[in-house]
Amino acid sequence: MTLRRLFASGAAVLTAACALTLLPAATASAHPLGNFTVNRYDGLVAAPGELRVHHVEDLAEIPATQAKPDVERLGIAMWARERCAEAAADSRVTVDGRTAALTAERSHARVRPGQAGLETLRVECELTAPCRRTRRPSPSASGARAPLPARAGGRSRHAATV
Repeated sequence: MTLRRLFASGAAVLTAACALTLLPAATASAHPLGNFTVNRYDGLVAAPGELRVHHVEDLAEIPATQAKPDVERLGIAMWARERCAEAAADSRVTVDGRTAALTAERSHARVRPGQAGLETLRVECELTAPCRRTRRPSPSASGARAPLPARAGGRSRHAATV
């Protein structure tokens, strides 16, 4: 290999490396677990007098498409209210060893673009359960979830009173 050819090859590699470093990377828009999933999140906040649960469901393209007839029939706001009421009813909350009922206070759903021209759905619910106040505040709260069946439900949460 001649010196000129070696220099040209090195310059090409250096140019490619600089281009890859300087060009912005495209963001990934696919679901990490696939287009068939329903990802759930429950954030627990133990507040004086109540337990708050921020419940979120992200429906990927296929579950969102399956829900579309109900969303169109009820409207997205009513569908979200019903979905949050189901999440509250399907949950079991224990506060200081006592069962407490969750109620859906607020609900919101929005459609997002997905893959292959399909849409995804995101549902956010604010659920609450009453807690009796104690004189001795407990410094800890813990959450536990039972295995989910094929359909949403069967969630279990436990918390200490604050």
